[in-house]
Amino acid sequence: MRYEKGRKDASRGRIMEVATQRFRSDGIAASGLASIMSDAGLTNGAFYPHFPSKAALVRECVAAALEGQSGQIAGVLASGGLETAIDAYLSAQHRDNPGTGCASAALLPEIA
Repeated sequence: MRYEKGRKDASRGRIMEVATQRFRSDGIAASGLASIMSDAGLTNGAFYPHFPSKAALVRECVAAALEGQSGQIAGVLASGGLETAIDAYLSAQHRDNPGTGCASAALLPEIA
């Protein structure tokens, strides 16, 4: 059964969103495709039309997370300056939520 492009794009986005959060909070090695797909509300078989492998998913998630991080930093610096950026980075909210926190701190040690 063929689906319209918008639906496929939405599914791919959901996989990336869930995977990125899971990779940040649990680690890449500890994040299985079955749990990522289940959390995304999709079957395991729906993974491969979007990504050829878990490694490909990791590459895309890390790239998107780092790009998003760069944009967030630029936005905070533009609106509140360096002190505001540092305060936000060192906040308890940021520290206690690795799934949505610093992509570099959460992902780079495991892929370095």
